[in-house]
This record gives sequence, structure tokens and C-alpha cells, in this order.
Amino acid sequence: MFRKKWLGRILLLIIALVFATQAVYARTTAFTEINEKSEVQELAKEPEVITQKETENVETQSEVSLNEENENEIYGQENLEKIARAYQVDYEYLEYLAEVEKTFELDPYELFALIASESAFIPITKMDGGSLSYNTTQMKLGTAEAAYKVITENYQIDIPYPNGELLKKDKNYAALLAGGYLRHLRDLYGNKEESYTAYQMGMSGRLSYYKKHGDYWSPYAVKIDTLRKSFLDQDSIN
Repeated sequence: MFRKKWLGRILLLIIALVFATQAVYARTTAFTEINEKSEVQELAKEPEVITQKETENVETQSEVSLNEENENEIYGQENLEKIARAYQVDYEYLEYLAEVEKTFELDPYELFALIASESAFIPITKMDGGSLSYNTTQMKLGTAEAAYKVITENYQIDIPYPNGELLKKDKNYAALLAGGYLRHLRDLYGNKEESYTAYQMGMSGRLSYYKKHGDYWSPYAVKIDTLRKSFLDQDSIN
């Protein structure tokens, strides 16, 4: 009798041990499956991230290429040659103006139009309102000094300090100052008509015009904008 009880207890112990072992194995298996699923999910995510970054890089490169292509088309040789013939101006000077516009992120042919309006691309220095206006841009010395400050401080471009002799002799230098100053006016006022009017009339002059007319579309501003559009439209250039 005692032996049967002892054998029964041993059998129950063995059965309990088997169940415990199976439970531990089941938990281990489940934990392993969860870990494997997590790893698979993480691995599945990685290619998506890489693909997204690669796509962004490709898109950025495409945008740069497209911008360069648009710039080459806008400032194409044929168009610059037409302007050079129409105004009897050196082609190399027009190429330089295009570079200035790109440097200061001006609207295409904005500086071209300003110079065409001021001097028809002819470098001339003349007395205007009691002070001299220099070169193709017809910029006065006081304005040139303000432009110098903007270009050297905001754009970190190292250029000589303006003086009458330099402004008179170097039309590239004068054009660089005009491009930087025009950019400054656009940033200051936020619109082209006000910046054009301020270039010709000065900051106080533009306010006088606004008080009288209710807008900044002075005849000068209209002329600049019209010329700019005509330079963009290659067919309109003779």
C-alpha cells in the first residue's frame, strides 16, 4: 500500500515536470517569435528610410539641374547677342550683368532693364541735381557708399570702397553696386515697383510719389518692368 502511494506521487511529480517544461518552452518560443518579428519589421523599415533619402537627393539634384538649365535658357547666347546688337553694347558686359543678377538673386533682366533705362548701356558721367551720376547705372556717390556697405556686410563680397574715379572708369564695378543696392531695396520694401521708384527718386522721393498717386508705380518703375519683360521675350528684341 505504501509502495503504491509512493509510485503515484513520483508519477504525479513527473507529469508536473513535463507540463512545466512545456510551458517554459512555449514562453521561450513565443518570445523568440516576437523578437524575430520586431527585427523583421525594423529591417523592413530601413530600406524605406534609405529610399526616401535617396529620392530626396535625386529630387534636389534634379531641382539644381533644372535651375541651371532655366538660367542657361534665360541668359542664352542668342538672347544676349540680340540685346548686344540692339544697344551696341559688348556681349561680355551683358554676361557680367547676368552673373550679377544671379549673385543677388534679382529677377531675370532686372538689372539689364535698369541700366538700359538709365543710360542705354552707355557709360557716361553727368551732373544731375547738383551732384554727379556715374557710369551706366547713373548711381550717385552717396548711394554707391550705401550699396558698398550692403554688399560687403550682407554678402561678404570684398570690393574697393567707392570713389568718383572708380565709379566713372569701371562699369562692371558700377553694375555690381547697382545690383546689390537693388537687392537691398527689394528686401527692404518687398515689392519691385517700390524698389524701382526708390532707386530713381530716393527713399523720401518714393514716399512723396505715394502720397500724390496712392501707389509706387511711377513712370520709371513702369519703364523698368516693361523693359525687363521685353528682354525676357526674345522675339520682342530686334
